[in-house]
Amino acid sequence: MERVPNVSANHVIPGEVSVHGRAIKATKSLKSRYTKIPCLYHRYLKEREEKDSDGDTRWVTVESGSEGTDFFLGDETGKVLVKLSRKGVRPDLYRDHRERQGRYRYSEWRIEERERVYAFAMAKEDAEGLSLRFDLPGSFTPILSNDGALENRSDYGTKAVLFSALSLSLFCFACLSFCFLCRIHRVLVFLSIVSFLVFSVLLYFSMNLMRSDLVDGFERMSRLERSANVQVEKLLGKSFDWATVSESSRSLAQTERDRVMGIRDDYLESIARTNSIRNRFPEMILAPLWGIDSWPMPNGVTSEEQGIIQKTPVKAWVVAVSLFLAAIVIALGVYFGFRRIKIKRYIENIPTSLASGLAYGPAEIKGSVKFSEGAFVKGPETRVKCVYFRHKITEKRRSGKSTKTVVIKDETKYVNFLCEDREGKTLIDPKGAEVSAELKIRRKKGRRTYYEWHLPKDVELYVLGSAVVDEKAGDRLMLSDGNDDFPFLISDESETETMLRQSRKGLKGIGYAQNATVFSGMIIFGGLGSFAATDFLMAASFAPLFLALSMVALMYNDLVFLLNRTKRAWANIEVSLKKRADLLPNLEKVVRTYLSHEKGVLDSLAE
Repeated sequence: MERVPNVSANHVIPGEVSVHGRAIKATKSLKSRYTKIPCLYHRYLKEREEKDSDGDTRWVTVESGSEGTDFFLGDETGKVLVKLSRKGVRPDLYRDHRERQGRYRYSEWRIEERERVYAFAMAKEDAEGLSLRFDLPGSFTPILSNDGALENRSDYGTKAVLFSALSLSLFCFACLSFCFLCRIHRVLVFLSIVSFLVFSVLLYFSMNLMRSDLVDGFERMSRLERSANVQVEKLLGKSFDWATVSESSRSLAQTERDRVMGIRDDYLESIARTNSIRNRFPEMILAPLWGIDSWPMPNGVTSEEQGIIQKTPVKAWVVAVSLFLAAIVIALGVYFGFRRIKIKRYIENIPTSLASGLAYGPAEIKGSVKFSEGAFVKGPETRVKCVYFRHKITEKRRSGKSTKTVVIKDETKYVNFLCEDREGKTLIDPKGAEVSAELKIRRKKGRRTYYEWHLPKDVELYVLGSAVVDEKAGDRLMLSDGNDDFPFLISDESETETMLRQSRKGLKGIGYAQNATVFSGMIIFGGLGSFAATDFLMAASFAPLFLALSMVALMYNDLVFLLNRTKRAWANIEVSLKKRADLLPNLEKVVRTYLSHEKGVLDSLAE
């Protein structure tokens, strides 16, 4: 649309045209279905209000349709026939009427006489003369609208950006699924793969879009040149030269001369627009590689046209809302994603401790479940003795034609238990823990479904948490929440599977954040209003930018963790050294007492 200048009705020639004018009756008019108002086109919709079992209201279409007739599109220079009876387009119109009668709602969209209308169509010349058609093939999207060329360009550009962003998001999630299948859990590897693929796809897409845009533009110019030459020759009745066409047309009637000069001006403006697109960066560098040169101006003609294409940015409110939502997704994705990755790093970096070697602070243990002091709970469905269970009941409820699942009950119970390894037992307090247990039962009864997850006796566990002093015993350590930022995990999966589970959750969050980042780039460049292939190329750079920032954040987190771990380890060493130092005075006292006793014994023997 940006290549095709808006032309007057009298200057229309065969090919793609952009025309704005008022609708004028050609042969007949219609009457709208509900309001019976005379019009040239009308679309109608009848809806019925229905309520579902939950009391929610929705509108169901009872009837809909449209009817149109041929009409003229005219301006101050003349008029051109619009063959709407051939269809090929669904007019994008403002709603003219909406009325509610009882449970029914009636809506109408109309094109009335003298109403301003914009058409982007294919002009064709036949026995009846020139007419605008929407059902013919060509390098155009049929448009018949109340909005003008700029508004339609903005709407189509906005849709293109949003659909491109959606497609890119689906592609990113396909990459995420691929990483899950390949059991890739390194966040930098994941981000590198996704960033490379996203950048490659956007680069390929932008290059192909750029090339097809340039090729299509020059093919259109070839058609336009032939059409303009034919129309001007027909009006002049002889061959002509564009440099002298002004003098050659002086003998024509004013209307015909205006048409000749209008065709000339539109042709020169199209050349200027085509060359303007070809000569911008990076098209000016790539076009010669594809064999596309600037379109030559006619001999002896110097155009004053600069090929200025007015920008039509995405609507400000769309940009604002999109960036706001993207910022929320980025913030949540980064927070929860990196939080899970941080837990995954803890699992990787913290060594497994045995019961006898458990040290105060962050700890990781493995072992089997044992009851502590005979305490246990019973699963509601399986009636199995266990130390933890989660019981969930859901129910399917119909809502009109749709069905939704409602949670009736979601209950969790647990008791303190022991984790036994080859060197002893460690007390576990599961309060505040993120427990991952195998689904033991899932049964349906009517519309309800019952689930139960539990940790029975002797099941192998992986536990990551904080080792703290057992307040009851006072002389041993136990694993609990610790009331700090350190994670507390209890899982009946292996350490590797637990790490992969956390990694998948983290990568999913980071994937959302990366998608939102690239989407923000596309919206930002869409807000500039050019919708050029370069915008997609620039938006592609947001993916490696996100990768670079993520690398810095991960390295910083790792350094902080290692620093804190080193400080904690050194603190434990200092505690051990202090305990050893505290033993020396006691040892000295014992030795002195023993020496005194020995001296007394020897003195007694000597006497």
